[in-house]
Amino acid sequence: MADSAVRRLNQDPYDEHTVDLIRHLFLPKDGQDPNDRGKMSKVLRIFDNIIEYYRTETTGPLDQHDIIIYCDDSRYEDRGRRDSLRRKLYYDTCKPDDVTTGPIPSLLVLINLSHIATNTHVLYKKKTCHDGLMETVALAVTYNAQWESEEWDEEQREVVYNYEDRPTQIQICPWFIDWIKNKEYKLSNDVKRSNIGRYIIKKVEGNQWFRQIDAFSLLDKVLLHEMTHGRSVWEEQKFINNEWENFEGTLDVTVPGTTLVPFLPFFSTPRPAYGWKWAGDLARKGPDTTGLHGWDPKAPDHNADSIALFGSACKLLDDPDKPRRVLDDGRIAIIPRRQ
Repeated sequence: MADSAVRRLNQDPYDEHTVDLIRHLFLPKDGQDPNDRGKMSKVLRIFDNIIEYYRTETTGPLDQHDIIIYCDDSRYEDRGRRDSLRRKLYYDTCKPDDVTTGPIPSLLVLINLSHIATNTHVLYKKKTCHDGLMETVALAVTYNAQWESEEWDEEQREVVYNYEDRPTQIQICPWFIDWIKNKEYKLSNDVKRSNIGRYIIKKVEGNQWFRQIDAFSLLDKVLLHEMTHGRSVWEEQKFINNEWENFEGTLDVTVPGTTLVPFLPFFSTPRPAYGWKWAGDLARKGPDTTGLHGWDPKAPDHNADSIALFGSACKLLDDPDKPRRVLDDGRIAIIPRRQ
């Protein structure tokens, strides 16, 4: 997906199908030019970084630029800690000599975890992975891990905390792993793994908010989405409120003027721009895509799913045997071969 996206973003000029994708996901507003290469420079940089840092699988020592994919979340332990918003925090109990294997179709993760696990408490939304309801169900979550250490500052006469970056962690939700192993990527109407599984897959197949492209190569797209959250893919500093603020990875940007629970707007949060429809709405209603110069963390080119959908659609276009394109309504159509 990343290779196809880079190839298409390096076209000169863009072909009509690439232009259509850019127009839907990033530059749909009046006066915006989908052929403006500068506006797509950040998206191109993100895909370039994914290829540079995440392409090669390794079984040896890792560094802060690498990524670990976990297929089991039993390492997380609830020790009764909560953050300032009263959200549960979990401790990562992964021991230095642990070895993790995660055989699933097209993916084998075999990693020596020596000296790479985090010792910090993690805001892991365990409920969304195990028994969430409706829009709160998750397929995977990503965490840019750090190692916390402390030392005594003799001059300041106080304890100083230091943080060292560790490899980014992608946690694939257990129910999603079960579905992948049993369904072998195939979407069907007879998913019987769990109520959550049936609910999610039916949404992706036929719900009014989700489209055919949202179900294409679902695991691949989920992993690409999560990889864009990694610090190696995007890291920037901005001067906000008289201090420098670090931005690591893309975000799950929300669509302005929306809510997850329309009939309870005061008790809900804005809807994340997941899926073809909502990614398109973000491009139309959100801040402008600006590229590498003047970027906005609430813009479409900082939204993980917009970028993942672009990569997924580019892969469809580049299929050597059966090239396909995504229509405006999210359906997938075969591109007729020229005679």
